[in-house]
Formats: sequence, C-alpha cells, structure tokens
Amino acid sequence: MAIGGWSENDNYRFEHMHSSAIHITAAKAESIPVLVELMRLYWEFEQIRGFSASHAEHLLRCFFTHPELGRGWIAYNDQQVLGYLLCSCVFNFEHGGLTAAIDELYVVSEARGQGVGQLLVKTAEQNMRELGCVHIEMEVAITNVRAQRFYSLLGFATRAGYSMMHKPLTD
Repeated sequence: MAIGGWSENDNYRFEHMHSSAIHITAAKAESIPVLVELMRLYWEFEQIRGFSASHAEHLLRCFFTHPELGRGWIAYNDQQVLGYLLCSCVFNFEHGGLTAAIDELYVVSEARGQGVGQLLVKTAEQNMRELGCVHIEMEVAITNVRAQRFYSLLGFATRAGYSMMHKPLTD
C-alpha cells in the first residue's frame, strides 16, 4: 500500500529487534485513500457489515476538517503500511472531562506480534493526553480474546457491571 501526505516531523520511530524501524505518523486528509483501504480490511476482519468506501471517505474528510473530533495515526515500515488507529474525543462527566475513544485499531496480519499495535496505542495515549484527554477507552468484541489480552497487557481493564449499549439515531 502506498503512503503519502506525511512530513518527517509527524513521525514516531520504534526499533524492533525482529524488523526494521516502525514509523508512526499522524494521519491527515492526504492519508484518506490509505485509511479507506485499511478501514475496509478492518471491517472485513471484524466482520462488520455495510462498509462503503465512499461513505468512509466522507467521514474521514469530516474528521480531518474538524480536529476537535479526534486524531489518527498510521504505522508503516520500509514504505509498507502496517496499520492505523483512529481516536475520537468525547466529553464525559463520569470520567472527569475529555475522553479519548479508540474507535478503530487495525494491524495487517503479517505485521501482528511485532509491536505495531502497542506503538499505535502508546502514540495515541501520549497525543490524546497532550490534547487534554483524561481517560481513554475502547470496545472490544467479546469473542476477540487475543485483543482483550493485548489491551489488558497495556493496562486496560473491563468495566465491571457495565455493558456497552447503543441505538442508531438515523433511519
């Protein structure tokens, strides 16, 4: 996958003992074609129905036009895209202020287990903290035990006594 729209000062580096440097860069409007393809792969992996490239592109354009909505990052290695993370901002009284919600995190299959997801999460935590967030959360599929273990190793925990509920506000 080609990558573009990044400047060197947006990059983060992570040296991994089994691969060359993994770079993390801030996602921008110029990254939309790469993000749409990664989103398609993520939705396919999670078996989320209804993916539309044109709708994803529209949402990403809105996301990048309004930086108060959140931030995103893309991981790559030797000009190969390895994954992405999109974080939304929500004001939450219970958590004491601005909360970062990891909305989407995906690492391509051949890059899993190499520290890419960990670096994306750590980058998001650092940047969202600098943005003023006091809490970070995400939802994980009940059946995705591997992801639950991964997040647990990074210090995340399930919230006892709570279950995520939702209701669409569109027809």
